[in-house]
Amino acid sequence: AVFVGNQTTAILNAKNCIFLGNEAIGAGKDIAKGSNGVVSVSNSLTQGTTGTSVITNADAANVFLSTDPLSLDFLKLRPAVGNPAIDMGDDNAIPVEVTLDLAGQTRKYGTIDMGAYENTITPLPVKLISFTAKVQQATVQVKWLTETETNNDFFLLERSIDGVNYNLLTKVASKGSAGYSYQFTDYRPLLGTNYYRLSQTDKDGTNVTFYPEVVNFSLQGKPQVDIYPNPVSGNKVTIGLAGQKFTKLQFVNLQGQSLQSLPIKGNEQEKTIDVSSYPKGTYLIRLSGENNTVTMKVIKI
Repeated sequence: AVFVGNQTTAILNAKNCIFLGNEAIGAGKDIAKGSNGVVSVSNSLTQGTTGTSVITNADAANVFLSTDPLSLDFLKLRPAVGNPAIDMGDDNAIPVEVTLDLAGQTRKYGTIDMGAYENTITPLPVKLISFTAKVQQATVQVKWLTETETNNDFFLLERSIDGVNYNLLTKVASKGSAGYSYQFTDYRPLLGTNYYRLSQTDKDGTNVTFYPEVVNFSLQGKPQVDIYPNPVSGNKVTIGLAGQKFTKLQFVNLQGQSLQSLPIKGNEQEKTIDVSSYPKGTYLIRLSGENNTVTMKVIKI
């Protein structure tokens, strides 16, 4: 609660203020004063529990009471959409040289907001329900689910090793205006920390970036195999199985398409595949068994 004492020097003169987490004291008042105190509050919001206040020398029509804690963004102290603090401040209470709020956003004079921040929140074109990235055997599965997509053109999925510098993994077109699920498999995650970041771009070019997902990837405990020659300049490449219990070998392109799929018998120590019909480039060898999967890169030159 806000309490102004009994002394004649106890004066509260508040304009364009938001009092957060206010609790009533003395006779159920959210803002109270002693017998000699002076309270002047206008164009302000008190978030209390009773909806009653002692207010003097103020225009009661410009003082708002709220008991809804969800109407404010407590992390940023910024009025959320629909909050009564929006457009209800007093321009005259702010010096003319103050043109920005505490976040550096332009103050909207004529319809200024209460508090230290202007409302800059606009409805997002994409309402994201979930965005996850999880290790699955030797890959990372990235999934996201939308509730609505308004004017959405496409998504960009990026990856970073330091959370600062990102590289593009894939561009995915929007499936439509309703909610949809999306999935991407990273067949070549980086050893250590991987940051996966999703962004959305409107048809008018406006974009929004969502918070990244962090995954720690390790090859510890994965069976080791050999590929030779690698890079390969001829027609065949051999995979040494080193006694590992794999049941299937796949030759995969970077788009995730399986170009060849071969069974592996229990006593085979190596497997040779013909790559003569494929153009130069980077491919993946994927070995899978009952309890593990190993994915390795092979380059044809």
